Amino acid sequence: MKHLLLSGTPREIGFQHGSEAAEEINESIRSYREFFVHEVSLEWEDAKEIAKNYIPSIEQHNSDLIEEMEGIAEGANLDFLDILVLNCRSEIALTHNRVDGCTSVGVVPPYGKYTFIAQNWDWTLAQAKSLVMLTIEQKYKPTIYMTTEAGIIGKIGANSNGVAVGLNAIRAALSSYGMPLHLALREVLNSETVEDALEFVKTTEIGSCANFVIGGKFTVYNCEISPMKVEVKKAEDVVYHSNHLCAENLISTIGKEKLAPPVDSFTRLERMKILTSSVNVPVTKDIIFEWLSNDEDTEHPINRVPKENINEFTDMVTVFSVIMNLTTGQYDLYEGQPSKPKNIYQLNIYGGIR
Repeated sequence: MKHLLLSGTPREIGFQHGSEAAEEINESIRSYREFFVHEVSLEWEDAKEIAKNYIPSIEQHNSDLIEEMEGIAEGANLDFLDILVLNCRSEIALTHNRVDGCTSVGVVPPYGKYTFIAQNWDWTLAQAKSLVMLTIEQKYKPTIYMTTEAGIIGKIGANSNGVAVGLNAIRAALSSYGMPLHLALREVLNSETVEDALEFVKTTEIGSCANFVIGGKFTVYNCEISPMKVEVKKAEDVVYHSNHLCAENLISTIGKEKLAPPVDSFTRLERMKILTSSVNVPVTKDIIFEWLSNDEDTEHPINRVPKENINEFTDMVTVFSVIMNLTTGQYDLYEGQPSKPKNIYQLNIYGGIR
């Protein structure tokens, strides 16, 4: 996995991203081109037309994001709309049929030895080829440390102020032309404080359903998000989530008929409930690592290992795992399944690469 060190104006940051990760960006476009056709019979050129509808919302919130995506397109010698589609991919094609699966967890002291946000990100093997680690040094904003798909400028990570975010996609027949969720993740990571991040989430119409786990040095919040409503829960000890909505208020507002949660989401959530309720406290990084590596349910495990005859464009595996210690700043990234990672990367959000 490439680690890109990006700095300068939004366009300069984008250009560096595009030129240094052109191969990975093209791999991502190839992967989603296949995926869109297979899952929702959507051609890439049609996806570009849909993506145009999100430009006004993005510009309204932060035009720097448009400039950064334009810079990526220029650096990778691609059309701007190719990059926009990647950043709107959840809203364009993944609301009705499929979601990238994830299992996330956040803990706070004294339940945890430190404050942690951690998760597995489960998606297709084809997209594993497009992963990059970004360090983004911005003017007048915190430095961002983020694991993402090349070309996508917001995802899972933390910033130098200690604000961090994890993601669980939620499958629902509900979307809008509001802020695409990946760019909403970027705005969380642009935040100076956890309070700023929560205010953004609570007051912004986000284009599709998702769950964000947002935290700082002392607090963690679980945020179930939809274009209609947001439900925020503060962690008293531990919060965990998979890929279905849990807040009854939100479910009733959206309507159960619009929700189609995957069966494995309930299985993984129940397993996390068992794991987090039967552990000696205070919880450490090693214990969280064991949770993310759990494969006791062989059919729907938290840790998803590739099966034989896997289809790299459609079948789900654990692509990477991350454990972020927001007290000390340690950011541990495991490429592949945590039970047998291909590579392990370590950095510190308060001090850079170690």
